[in-house]
Amino acid sequence: METVGKPLALLFTPMFLVRRLIFAAIAILVQNNGPLQVFVNAYASLVLIFFYVKVWPMTDTINNVIQLLNEVFFLVCIYLQLAFTDYTVDPEKKHDIGSAYLGFLGINVSVNVLLIGYTFVKQVQAYYKNKQKRPRSLKRPTPK
Repeated sequence: METVGKPLALLFTPMFLVRRLIFAAIAILVQNNGPLQVFVNAYASLVLIFFYVKVWPMTDTINNVIQLLNEVFFLVCIYLQLAFTDYTVDPEKKHDIGSAYLGFLGINVSVNVLLIGYTFVKQVQAYYKNKQKRPRSLKRPTPK
């Protein structure tokens, strides 16, 4: 993905990678403390959300929206995982929250597929629009 010519936009990739490293490190180092895992990952996610809103690092709006939506979905899923810790003792509540969690993940996947499909359709339209605008001298001859 191409970033806008802003100095802060260059931090997009390092921040993205650091967040992934934090996620992996917390999963390994703090295996027995679910709430701490949730809170550390939630704070890392919040930092990225603020970064996306403040900097808007990508050149096109659709990529910025996808990044922001994915981060918001991730943050909500992180918070929902608190329900799967020992602090929620009622198995029926855990089941209901698990169903909501899966539904939320389904919405996230659907939104991403729709946005990717929208981007694809726009690119195909632009391709054919540009193809029709080319002068005849630049068009390839048809084979005989």
